[in-house]
Amino acid sequence: MSEKINEKNETEIHYPQDHSGDSELLRNEGTENVSIRHRLRWLMDKAPSDATATFFIKPVKTGYKGLLKIHSAQRRFVAGGEASSLAELMDRISSEIKGQLYSWRQVRFTDA
Repeated sequence: MSEKINEKNETEIHYPQDHSGDSELLRNEGTENVSIRHRLRWLMDKAPSDATATFFIKPVKTGYKGLLKIHSAQRRFVAGGEASSLAELMDRISSEIKGQLYSWRQVRFTDA
């Protein structure tokens, strides 16, 4: 996983790359950082084998805003939201993506 701050002042987390340090946002969030990494890895384990992901996180007045995009040759999975904490944001987004992944798994061999 690699992370960087983009021109929109969002933290970008890329998966599967794993070669850079934490962004300031995630360093300051401590254990929530571990939860985000763990949840993202879990989701990617359920995604198509060629999938890559980008997770955008931005601090806003009410907490955090985020968007997770998982891309593969077969399909694209996208979820976003806003929450008062990073953990709550990740709960909302991962729940939505998990539902999309479950639906994809149910029909993936009938899409051909």
